[in-house]
Amino acid sequence: KILVVDDEPSVHEILTEFFTSKGYEVISASGGLEGLSKTEKHRPDVILLDVRMPDLDGITVLRRIREVNPWVGILMMSGNTDTEAAKETLQLGAFDYILKPFEDIELISTVANRAVEKIRLMEENSVLMEQIGQKNEELKKANAVLKERSIHDALTEVYNPRFFHEFLKLETARSIRFGRTFSLLLIDVDHLADYNDLSGTT
Repeated sequence: KILVVDDEPSVHEILTEFFTSKGYEVISASGGLEGLSKTEKHRPDVILLDVRMPDLDGITVLRRIREVNPWVGILMMSGNTDTEAAKETLQLGAFDYILKPFEDIELISTVANRAVEKIRLMEENSVLMEQIGQKNEELKKANAVLKERSIHDALTEVYNPRFFHEFLKLETARSIRFGRTFSLLLIDVDHLADYNDLSGTT
Protein backbone atom coordinates (compact mmCIF):
# COMPACT_ATOMS: atom_id res chain seq x y z
CA LYS A 1 0.00 0.00 0.00
CA ILE A 2 1.52 3.32 -1.14
CA LEU A 3 0.55 6.83 -0.11
CA VAL A 4 1.54 9.64 -2.48
CA VAL A 5 1.68 13.06 -0.79
CA ASP A 6 2.23 15.84 -3.32
CA ASP A 7 0.49 19.07 -4.35
CA GLU A 8 1.08 18.47 -8.08
CA PRO A 9 -1.79 16.56 -9.82
CA SER A 10 0.55 15.38 -12.59
CA VAL A 11 2.75 13.60 -10.05
CA HIS A 12 -0.27 11.80 -8.62
CA GLU A 13 -1.38 10.76 -12.09
CA ILE A 14 2.03 9.36 -13.07
CA LEU A 15 2.69 7.53 -9.79
CA THR A 16 -0.84 6.19 -9.39
CA GLU A 17 -0.89 4.73 -12.88
CA PHE A 18 2.60 3.27 -12.52
CA PHE A 19 2.24 1.67 -9.07
CA THR A 20 -1.28 0.42 -9.74
CA SER A 21 0.13 -1.47 -12.73
CA LYS A 22 2.69 -2.99 -10.35
CA GLY A 23 -0.06 -4.33 -8.07
CA TYR A 24 0.10 -1.68 -5.36
CA GLU A 25 -2.89 -0.02 -3.77
CA VAL A 26 -2.29 3.71 -4.23
CA ILE A 27 -3.71 6.41 -1.95
CA SER A 28 -3.37 10.11 -2.72
CA ALA A 29 -3.03 13.20 -0.55
CA SER A 30 -2.66 16.69 -2.00
CA GLY A 31 -0.94 18.27 1.00
CA GLY A 32 0.96 17.64 4.21
CA LEU A 33 -2.01 17.79 6.58
CA GLU A 34 -4.03 15.42 4.43
CA GLY A 35 -0.99 13.18 4.21
CA LEU A 36 -0.76 12.93 8.00
CA SER A 37 -4.46 12.14 8.23
CA LYS A 38 -4.32 9.42 5.58
CA THR A 39 -1.14 7.94 7.08
CA GLU A 40 -3.00 7.39 10.33
CA LYS A 41 -6.15 6.13 8.59
CA HIS A 42 -4.69 3.78 5.95
CA ARG A 43 -1.37 2.67 7.50
CA PRO A 44 0.59 2.56 4.21
CA ASP A 45 3.73 0.49 3.77
CA VAL A 46 5.47 3.22 1.76
CA ILE A 47 4.95 6.99 1.58
CA LEU A 48 6.17 9.07 -1.36
CA LEU A 49 6.41 12.50 0.23
CA ASP A 50 7.09 15.83 -1.49
CA VAL A 51 9.46 18.16 0.33
CA ARG A 52 7.79 21.46 -0.62
CA MET A 53 4.03 21.82 -0.15
CA PRO A 54 2.00 24.96 0.60
CA ASP A 55 0.16 23.89 3.76
CA LEU A 56 2.77 21.78 5.56
CA ASP A 57 6.23 21.00 4.23
CA GLY A 58 7.42 17.45 3.78
CA ILE A 59 10.19 17.65 6.37
CA THR A 60 7.67 18.57 9.07
CA VAL A 61 5.38 15.76 7.91
CA LEU A 62 8.32 13.33 7.97
CA ARG A 63 9.24 14.37 11.50
CA ARG A 64 5.67 13.96 12.77
CA ILE A 65 5.25 10.55 11.18
CA ARG A 66 8.52 9.31 12.63
CA GLU A 67 7.43 10.39 16.11
CA VAL A 68 4.61 7.84 16.04
CA ASN A 69 5.60 5.33 13.34
CA PRO A 70 9.20 4.09 13.02
CA TRP A 71 8.34 1.36 10.52
CA VAL A 72 6.75 2.96 7.45
CA GLY A 73 9.15 3.45 4.52
CA ILE A 74 9.29 7.12 3.50
CA LEU A 75 10.75 8.27 0.17
CA MET A 76 11.19 12.03 -0.16
CA MET A 77 10.58 13.74 -3.53
CA SER A 78 11.81 17.16 -4.58
CA GLY A 79 12.40 19.21 -7.70
CA ASN A 80 15.25 20.97 -5.93
CA THR A 81 18.77 19.50 -5.68
CA ASP A 82 19.20 20.83 -2.16
CA THR A 83 21.87 18.63 -0.56
CA GLU A 84 21.20 20.02 2.93
CA ALA A 85 17.50 19.20 2.66
CA ALA A 86 18.36 15.71 1.41
CA LYS A 87 20.79 15.20 4.28
CA GLU A 88 18.24 16.40 6.84
CA THR A 89 15.49 14.10 5.58
CA LEU A 90 17.80 11.08 5.65
CA GLN A 91 18.86 11.94 9.20
CA LEU A 92 15.19 12.14 10.18
CA GLY A 93 14.59 8.62 8.92
CA ALA A 94 13.70 8.92 5.23
CA PHE A 95 14.71 5.86 3.22
CA ASP A 96 15.76 7.78 0.10
CA TYR A 97 15.61 11.15 -1.67
CA ILE A 98 14.23 11.20 -5.23
CA LEU A 99 14.52 14.10 -7.68
CA LYS A 100 11.66 15.32 -9.89
CA PRO A 101 10.99 15.10 -12.75
CA PHE A 102 11.59 11.36 -12.60
CA GLU A 103 14.30 10.25 -15.00
CA ASP A 104 13.65 6.54 -14.43
CA ILE A 105 10.33 5.72 -12.80
CA GLU A 106 11.26 2.04 -12.61
CA LEU A 107 14.01 3.06 -10.20
CA ILE A 108 11.34 4.41 -7.82
CA SER A 109 9.67 1.01 -7.81
CA THR A 110 12.99 -0.65 -6.97
CA VAL A 111 13.63 1.77 -4.13
CA ALA A 112 10.06 1.33 -2.82
CA ASN A 113 10.46 -2.46 -2.82
CA ARG A 114 13.76 -2.16 -0.95
CA ALA A 115 12.10 0.11 1.60
CA VAL A 116 9.31 -2.40 2.16
CA GLU A 117 11.81 -5.23 2.57
CA LYS A 118 13.91 -3.21 5.02
CA ILE A 119 10.87 -2.34 7.11
CA ARG A 120 9.80 -5.99 7.24
CA LEU A 121 13.28 -7.01 8.38
CA MET A 122 13.23 -4.32 11.06
CA GLU A 123 9.83 -5.50 12.30
CA GLU A 124 10.97 -9.13 12.35
CA ASN A 125 14.13 -8.14 14.20
CA SER A 126 12.08 -6.17 16.75
CA VAL A 127 9.81 -9.17 17.37
CA LEU A 128 12.84 -11.45 17.68
CA MET A 129 14.53 -9.13 20.20
CA GLU A 130 11.30 -8.99 22.21
CA GLN A 131 11.11 -12.79 22.23
CA ILE A 132 14.75 -13.00 23.33
CA GLY A 133 14.01 -10.53 26.13
CA GLN A 134 11.07 -12.64 27.28
CA LYS A 135 13.21 -15.79 27.19
CA ASN A 136 15.89 -14.06 29.26
CA GLU A 137 13.29 -13.08 31.85
CA GLU A 138 12.02 -16.65 31.94
CA LEU A 139 15.57 -17.94 32.40
CA LYS A 140 16.19 -15.47 35.23
CA LYS A 141 13.03 -16.62 37.00
CA ALA A 142 13.92 -20.28 36.44
CA ASN A 143 17.45 -19.72 37.79
CA ALA A 144 16.03 -17.94 40.83
CA VAL A 145 13.70 -20.88 41.50
CA LEU A 146 16.54 -23.37 41.07
CA LYS A 147 18.73 -21.35 43.42
CA GLU A 148 16.01 -21.31 46.06
CA ARG A 149 15.44 -25.03 45.67
CA SER A 150 19.16 -25.74 45.94
CA ILE A 151 19.38 -24.20 49.42
CA HIS A 152 15.97 -25.18 50.86
CA ASP A 153 14.64 -28.52 52.03
CA ALA A 154 11.74 -29.55 49.80
CA LEU A 155 9.69 -30.91 52.70
CA THR A 156 10.11 -28.34 55.48
CA GLU A 157 11.19 -25.40 53.27
CA VAL A 158 13.91 -24.52 55.80
CA TYR A 159 17.52 -24.07 54.74
CA ASN A 160 19.28 -27.36 53.94
CA PRO A 161 22.76 -28.60 54.98
CA ARG A 162 24.31 -27.15 51.81
CA PHE A 163 23.23 -23.65 52.77
CA PHE A 164 24.30 -24.25 56.37
CA HIS A 165 27.87 -25.16 55.42
CA GLU A 166 28.19 -22.22 52.98
CA PHE A 167 26.80 -19.78 55.56
CA LEU A 168 29.06 -21.20 58.29
CA LYS A 169 32.12 -20.64 56.08
CA LEU A 170 31.03 -17.06 55.44
CA GLU A 171 30.45 -16.27 59.12
CA THR A 172 33.75 -17.89 60.08
CA ALA A 173 35.59 -15.73 57.54
CA ARG A 174 33.82 -12.59 58.84
CA SER A 175 34.73 -13.51 62.40
CA ILE A 176 38.40 -13.86 61.52
CA ARG A 177 38.44 -10.68 59.41
CA PHE A 178 36.76 -8.41 61.96
CA GLY A 179 38.08 -10.15 65.11
CA ARG A 180 34.68 -10.90 66.60
CA THR A 181 32.96 -14.02 67.86
CA PHE A 182 29.70 -15.59 66.78
CA SER A 183 27.41 -18.24 68.24
CA LEU A 184 26.14 -21.51 66.80
CA LEU A 185 23.00 -23.08 68.30
CA LEU A 186 22.21 -26.79 67.96
CA ILE A 187 18.48 -27.41 68.37
CA ASP A 188 16.93 -30.87 68.50
CA VAL A 189 13.37 -31.40 67.24
CA ASP A 190 11.44 -34.13 69.04
CA HIS A 191 10.00 -36.90 66.89
CA LEU A 192 11.42 -35.49 63.68
CA ALA A 193 11.75 -39.04 62.30
CA ASP A 194 8.00 -39.55 62.72
CA TYR A 195 7.26 -36.31 60.87
CA ASN A 196 9.58 -37.31 58.05
CA ASP A 197 8.00 -40.78 57.81
CA LEU A 198 4.53 -39.25 57.64
CA SER A 199 5.12 -36.35 55.23
CA GLY A 200 8.43 -37.01 53.59
CA THR A 201 9.11 -38.47 50.18
CA THR A 202 10.91 -41.67 49.35
